[in-house]
Amino acid sequence: MYMRSLLLFALLALWLTPSTNAQASLSDSSARSQNATKVIDYYIEHIKGQSELFNGPRYELMAQANKGSYYFGDHAYFTPATVYFNSTWYKNLPILYDIYHDQMITYTGENFMVLDHTKTREVKLLDHHFKYLDQPGLAPGYYDVLYDGKSQVLVKMTKVINEEIVSQQAVETIVVDKDQLYLKKGNAFIPVESKSSIFTIFSDRKKEIKQYLHDQKLNFDQDRTATFVLIAGYYDQLSK
Repeated sequence: MYMRSLLLFALLALWLTPSTNAQASLSDSSARSQNATKVIDYYIEHIKGQSELFNGPRYELMAQANKGSYYFGDHAYFTPATVYFNSTWYKNLPILYDIYHDQMITYTGENFMVLDHTKTREVKLLDHHFKYLDQPGLAPGYYDVLYDGKSQVLVKMTKVINEEIVSQQAVETIVVDKDQLYLKKGNAFIPVESKSSIFTIFSDRKKEIKQYLHDQKLNFDQDRTATFVLIAGYYDQLSK
């Protein structure tokens, strides 16, 4: 019942359009709940035959941290995703991404379950495109593809747990984001550590890249991810 209630909450929040009337009637609320339940039942009915999806280990939710979250988007509820599993695309599959363990979690109708990463090659979740990569120069895992052109910009999301003693009887658990940017140039995956590393990576177009940063008033230190994506796209244009 707890599992179903959690998914019901997530689907109710995501699939149903909020009422514009702040004084919505109880009957409206009831209808919304019924519609959300139908969405869950539809999913369970149409996906339950796909037993290959449900052959992973069961999953237990992580205890809530005092600060931060173990999950993508900093929420511990499922959202509909498009998943490429065992050479087949599945739409509206409930997914929860546990970044700390680097696992994609789904809902079987009764339990939470870890999707097999050897078969789960791509996940499109909340306007992000995750790919499972196991290639030289990268630690195996899910990478968010930020830019996919002649070159490629990826980010590896990780979570680090810090424990802070706040009193003799209490210790706070703090989850901190530690993301790493990569550029795929040719067959090599190059970590992006600083602004200076940009000019090393794009040394053949260093002068043009510097001018582009100046003209566009881009500040790598303020928004490193978005800035680097723009630089990679510009570099690809120069390299045509």
